[in-house]
Amino acid sequence: EVKTLKSFLEAATIQAAYEANADYWPEDANLEAEIIESWYHVTSNGGYHDAHSHPNCSWCGIYFLEAGECDLDSQNGVNRFYDPRANAAHYQDPGTAYLNHQGFWDIAPQDGHCVIFPSYLTHSALPYFGDSNRIVIAFNCIIKES
Repeated sequence: EVKTLKSFLEAATIQAAYEANADYWPEDANLEAEIIESWYHVTSNGGYHDAHSHPNCSWCGIYFLEAGECDLDSQNGVNRFYDPRANAAHYQDPGTAYLNHQGFWDIAPQDGHCVIFPSYLTHSALPYFGDSNRIVIAFNCIIKES
């Protein structure tokens, strides 16, 4: 089961990388994603993971085994991704509406879902409160020629 999950996550990562790089990769590129490290987080009541990025790879992912009692409306245990555009919110008027004016995006964990993102993107897991644990598998990938 672990090998099957690894294959799925690597396939999903190469698809995300392809979508981001479609204009830059040659049509005949023979590339694959390789998970170079992975770990798990079991977050119990009151736990969180502070803001960070992953400089040792190009793509990262979070696979939600059990979301617990995470909730987007209350921001309980959600994953937050921070806007990498420095100073994007310095001035706000209708001409900058496309910037979203919040500086972050929250993703609500759901059992069996995966979020894949570039390694430079600073992210965190906001404080989680619940009776059941929030359990995720996180991973880092590199892209290489197959």
